[in-house]
Amino acid sequence: MANQNFKLEKLEKIVHILVDRQPALEGTCVLFLSTHSRFGAGPETLNEFLNNAPTFIPARFPDIDSLVLINVGEIIWVHEMEPAPPQAVQQKVRLNLKNDVEIGVEQTEVLPDPNSRLLDYLNGGERFISFLLNDTRIHINKSKITRSAEDGSTN
Repeated sequence: MANQNFKLEKLEKIVHILVDRQPALEGTCVLFLSTHSRFGAGPETLNEFLNNAPTFIPARFPDIDSLVLINVGEIIWVHEMEPAPPQAVQQKVRLNLKNDVEIGVEQTEVLPDPNSRLLDYLNGGERFISFLLNDTRIHINKSKITRSAEDGSTN
């Protein structure tokens, strides 16, 4: 009972994840976010969590009865399940990822001039960058992007 005093309340965030390993680990899982953001009001966002996480994070997969510890550096992407709030699309982008997947996404992050190019977004300081994919937010590990280009259409 005394250990209850040391447990921190966490928000369970259901996501679809792809981890770079052989074979690839892909599926729906639960990640555990803080109820309070260190950077603003409200709960921690998935973007804040991924960009400030320790090397290993716990995840719970529905088909596994225990927690799995995942190396954040090996995550290719984390795709949120719920729709993202409407945002203006800055540009459409085609990304080639390490696992031979090519996806079309939409960049919504507004960058200040003169640093508003795709190159500037990819070379920013964060480990994970966010895009829209089918009206949901996808967070992609920049170290897993092998090629990118502005694109006129997304799939």
